[in-house]
Amino acid sequence: MSRTAFWLASISFITLTGCALFFPHGSEPLRPSSGDLLKKACLEAAVKGINTEITRCQEWIDLRKQGQVDYQDLPDLEKAVVALKEDLNKHRKMSPQDYQPPEAVNLKGWVEGKPEENAIFYVEGMSRSGPWYHLAGIKGGEYGILKPGAKYLVSFYKVYPRSYFNMESSYVYIAEYHEIE
Repeated sequence: MSRTAFWLASISFITLTGCALFFPHGSEPLRPSSGDLLKKACLEAAVKGINTEITRCQEWIDLRKQGQVDYQDLPDLEKAVVALKEDLNKHRKMSPQDYQPPEAVNLKGWVEGKPEENAIFYVEGMSRSGPWYHLAGIKGGEYGILKPGAKYLVSFYKVYPRSYFNMESSYVYIAEYHEIE
């Protein structure tokens, strides 16, 4: 190893060690991930959200066809499924490098019950009218890392809108999280 490479490696090690000592876990502000890994994760979460929307719409269509609920909006639901499938195709063909993640949202939030795909992620200031956030992805892929009832400072991305009457509702990808309570 050359002197220059050794010197750079030593300085890097000292700097990183010093940062670890001065900024213990959870003490620094959240800085969401960036780059191709974030784009890929958000795109995958968007595809999960679209698939969930297709399933939900299909269930609504089935209820109407079975006569269990009023069927007047059946044509609109069928059009929605066609549009969702087109959007799904577009997202599946998209390269992560071409995907533009939305703006990061930084809030305090938590889950109630089992943390899993499509579970509601509650946030401070949320009311019965929303906003509603449904999990579609999380950094590391393990929803179970979120403890029910524990509060987290999170950075998330609204990767796909969720149809829920006229209330704000989205599928989200959680890019960063730190337990605070």
